[in-house]
Amino acid sequence: MASERGSWSSVRSEDLPEGLSDRDEGTRSLEETPSISGSSEDVGPEASWIARSYLSKVMDVDEIDRYRRRYQIPEDVVLRIPESDEVACSSRYGDVAFYEANFNAGVRFPLQPLMRELLDHLNLSPGQLAPNAWRTVVGCMVMWKVLSDGKDDLTLDELLFCYKPSQIAASPGFWSLNMRQKGLKLVVGTPSSNREWKDRFVFVCGDNWEGLLCERDDDFIRVRRKWGVPSSSALRRPTLSSDGHNRVLRALHHKQHHYKHFIRPELLALYSFGPEPSEDVLSLQEINRKRMATAKLNREKLKMMMMSQQDEAPLVIGKKRKADSSSKKATDERSLPPPPPVQKPSVPEPVPTSSVEVVEISAEPSSSRSLEKVPTLPRDASLACRRAKSVVTKDDVGEYDKVNTDVVKVAGIHSLMKGLTKLTVIANRCTQWEDALLKQKIQMSEAAQANQRLTTLVNELTLDRDRVVGELSILKADLARRDEELKKALDVAKKADEQIKGLALQLEGARASAVEEFKASEAYDDVNTKYFLSGFNLLKKQVKEKFPQLDFDVFQPFDDDEVDDAC
Repeated sequence: MASERGSWSSVRSEDLPEGLSDRDEGTRSLEETPSISGSSEDVGPEASWIARSYLSKVMDVDEIDRYRRRYQIPEDVVLRIPESDEVACSSRYGDVAFYEANFNAGVRFPLQPLMRELLDHLNLSPGQLAPNAWRTVVGCMVMWKVLSDGKDDLTLDELLFCYKPSQIAASPGFWSLNMRQKGLKLVVGTPSSNREWKDRFVFVCGDNWEGLLCERDDDFIRVRRKWGVPSSSALRRPTLSSDGHNRVLRALHHKQHHYKHFIRPELLALYSFGPEPSEDVLSLQEINRKRMATAKLNREKLKMMMMSQQDEAPLVIGKKRKADSSSKKATDERSLPPPPPVQKPSVPEPVPTSSVEVVEISAEPSSSRSLEKVPTLPRDASLACRRAKSVVTKDDVGEYDKVNTDVVKVAGIHSLMKGLTKLTVIANRCTQWEDALLKQKIQMSEAAQANQRLTTLVNELTLDRDRVVGELSILKADLARRDEELKKALDVAKKADEQIKGLALQLEGARASAVEEFKASEAYDDVNTKYFLSGFNLLKKQVKEKFPQLDFDVFQPFDDDEVDDAC
């Protein structure tokens, strides 16, 4: 990082030096030219981008300092406060918008090579990826490191093999990463809704945050300044090698998949995805952990309280009570016994039903009203007596006063035993139903586990099929290439044979021509004459030996005229 810009902690647009955020105007390409908000009419998909409807709520230097401390943004990275009418998708100075939700998702400076490669491949700016998409990217990057003890790096093909970039229908201009097939979701637990994040962004100036100085070479991929739209070819599913398939399967079978398990400051620092966490970051992390644990405990308590009230609190059918500022009067009213229910013909039922009461709550509750629990039979032992007194009248008791005590005793025992018998039957039925329900739960659990195993097996078979299909396509391409090379070699051999035949014919013609030319030359005559004279002299010698009486010298090899001509 350049230390000479360490004092630029935060600047506003009017204080920004011209040309800080990009190259000179003469060398700026058309792709990198920033679009000025309101300078031209909206054309194409940019007009529907939801980001145009949000202005930043980051208004002062304190917010910038909070960003820098909380996410450990280096001091030499310049953060600029957006102007009052400046939106994230249209910077007036060619700067790049980063949302606070991106930093919460694990994005740290300098950006990782895979992040730059992904943005370049999709033709997107960093702000266009939704927070959950960044959680998926960072979570997968850390997961690959964890599973390989820091040896393997996540590749772009492996990421896009598992996830497909999709534009968010409710938020045009923003893109998410959705799993391409069921069960192939490597990072889970991401929030179902990220609310109120589109209006909290800052602009990052310069280019020293894009990567390390040692990475800047001819192949260095820069980050787009202008928002864009991916091409159709960028959304296609890539083909993986066998090693890539094995790495994806290894991640799929990992026991931990929650994004919070991977996006932690200490893990980001361990694998060089972020700086070493400071004391402020660790303290904030501990506070958030305790806050989340407390919130979870409170939610569980509230849930249990609501369930207990639903199960135990009876509803009283009565008149609506008027609001009263006196808490004592409200307490007295609540403690009064409910009115006696209307007598109905007795109908035998298998299960005794509890009384239903409607409790009316005053429209304006007093702050001093005591929050007492509604009395129930399990909580109040005298409630049954009070209710019995309100139901059994003196006339009913008077009739039994005339009956003998033994008769009342026998009738009471009989009624009690009948009720006990009915209760025993109901209890037995409930026990049977609970046993059957338990068996069904066990069967459902086993079916769910079998379904999970089947889904995992299907995913493995799908990955194996994709790998085999990829290898088969590679083999087909290699076979086609070799067939083409063989055809070319056969064509070359055929041409060589034709050339050899042509050369043989030419050689035969040249030989015949040479012989004819030699025969027509004087050298040929001289050779013939030489051999003729040699043979004639040999003949004369043999004749002299056989016929010595003959004078063979008179014989000459040529006539005199021919000799004279020769001379």
